[in-house]
Amino acid sequence: MNQLTGAASRVHIAIRRAACGAAATALMIALAPPPPAGAQAPSRPGTRGWTTARTGKWVLLGISVGFGVYALSHSQTAERSYDRLRGLCQTQPARCTLTNNRYDDAAAEGFYDRAVTNDRQARVGILGGQVTLLGSAALFIYDLRNGGRPPDIPYPPAALRAQAGRRLVIGLRVPLSALGSGPTGR
Repeated sequence: MNQLTGAASRVHIAIRRAACGAAATALMIALAPPPPAGAQAPSRPGTRGWTTARTGKWVLLGISVGFGVYALSHSQTAERSYDRLRGLCQTQPARCTLTNNRYDDAAAEGFYDRAVTNDRQARVGILGGQVTLLGSAALFIYDLRNGGRPPDIPYPPAALRAQAGRRLVIGLRVPLSALGSGPTGR
């Protein structure tokens, strides 16, 4: 298999380092202990601030986008390598002969190897993006909880009421037993 050359190798290493750094940051945020209670500012009721779940969901979403960009970049590079291989085989079919499932021509084999390698890296990026997107979605759902029951809405139980003012409101109370227990009315 051909090794990546020069600038492509440096870009590949930089992308891997960025993905590892983002994953490490997300892990540290997720595992960080909460600050001591004395250091917290008093909060208004109903606001929770930036909790671990709230921060983690956005970090994972960002990492998912990063994996998507990584996958797209490698997919496009693989497609360019396949296009070069197809172009070579259309213009010079003699250079595209296979022996033991390998191209005889070094350039054709190089195009094929780069395409396969980049396709594999794109698959890794897609899988990583899906896993982090799933984790982010799970944290979005988890963050919907509010830790308590919703406040009750007071409703006067009067059977019939009328209220005059700018508008007229009329209410009627119907017991469910009068409606029947099913579609037949029994």
